[in-house]
Amino acid sequence: MVRALLILAGGCLAVLLLGATLLVTPGVRRHAAVPQGATDVRVEGWRQIKSFACQRVSYHLPPDWSLLDQYAFLRTHGLGRDATADQALRRAQQEWQSSTFAIFVRQGWLGLLNERATVSIGVNGHPRPQVNVERCIKTNPWVDWS
Repeated sequence: MVRALLILAGGCLAVLLLGATLLVTPGVRRHAAVPQGATDVRVEGWRQIKSFACQRVSYHLPPDWSLLDQYAFLRTHGLGRDATADQALRRAQQEWQSSTFAIFVRQGWLGLLNERATVSIGVNGHPRPQVNVERCIKTNPWVDWS
């Protein structure tokens, strides 16, 4: 009985935290993830994927930015290069033409909030590199979906 009440209380707390995050995060962080002057900005709403709620933002670099400017922008917003992914990218670029330049990641809230940014060649003939930022929040950490 006590265990059931604890699980119920934990579930309610998780829903409240998620609700507060969904209300505050898009308005504040959506604009912080996109640099001033970025083009073709697309924001996909929150969607549920198994036990995660995810949001995706994509844009092309501002015309006066280089890749190094974008890397610095991502670092100042708390994302760091993923060394394991970078090694895989180098191997992939040796074997076949890879369109991804770099992958940045960040984890927060004790692993409940994950962000990943990929910087790649512009799609559909666009001359500027494209950045995809995906933010996922674990919605029910006590359930194992695997």
